[in-house]
Amino acid sequence: MVKCLGRNNMSEPKQICPDCKGNGFIRVPYEQAREEVHAQCDTCISQGEVYLPIDGLINLKNQVDQLKLQKKFLQSVCKRAGQRIKELEQAVDLKINLERVQKQYTNDKHQATSSQATSLKPQAVDDLENEDNYIER
Repeated sequence: MVKCLGRNNMSEPKQICPDCKGNGFIRVPYEQAREEVHAQCDTCISQGEVYLPIDGLINLKNQVDQLKLQKKFLQSVCKRAGQRIKELEQAVDLKINLERVQKQYTNDKHQATSSQATSLKPQAVDDLENEDNYIER
């Protein structure tokens, strides 16, 4: 529980009272009063705000500084991860293109072999026919 200590210096840092949530009063539980009762908040002296101790501010500033460093670190890690993802995507694209070129090369080679075989076959048939004609004469 943070006590207000009755300071009125407006330049001192303050925060909303955690007990009354800035209302300046609290609701007394029904079990205690047997009716709905509101009481003044003792923590903030019904002001709704409490002054922060200076050491609390130093701790908050240190936490903020630490969080800023963590943010910077995480940003650099994310940037490196993004670059690595891009490199891997490029490698996958290269592999896909290589496989496509290899498949095309294999198909072209197969077609060339097939067309040579079909073009040789009629030539062989013609040669045989010519030999048969020559022998018959």
